[in-house]
Amino acid sequence: MKKRILIVGVDDDENRKVAQTIEATNQPIRKLANLLYTNKTILVPSAYLECPWMHKHIIALQQEASEVLFLVSLNNKKRYPPGFARVFQVPRKGGIVSHGSRQAKKTSEQAERELMEIGCMPPYQSIVFEESNVPISKKEAK
Repeated sequence: MKKRILIVGVDDDENRKVAQTIEATNQPIRKLANLLYTNKTILVPSAYLECPWMHKHIIALQQEASEVLFLVSLNNKKRYPPGFARVFQVPRKGGIVSHGSRQAKKTSEQAERELMEIGCMPPYQSIVFEESNVPISKKEAK
């Protein structure tokens, strides 16, 4: 079985953009209301995070994942359940996603604190998107 990167985030558009960057393709990833398997990634819809009964399905996906990438958006106030990442046995990474032109609803310190609360330890990836939806920078934060 091919292992993929499991992408979990509260904003479906940002999840797809990050997956498109990982896939290294110019073709946009289609929007679906259910799980989406691509060549290198598994995309989890944000609706799965909003419903406590769906959390077990996200956790079960770790069997097919080489690592889990938890994305926190500076432009979105939604949050993960406390300690959610701690249940995953595969490597966990955190990413802070922002848009260069949009007004941020929270600071990067708040996003880092949120990632620590769910169980992701530093360093965190910082991903910044332009209006063209292409990441302009991808670096480690702290």
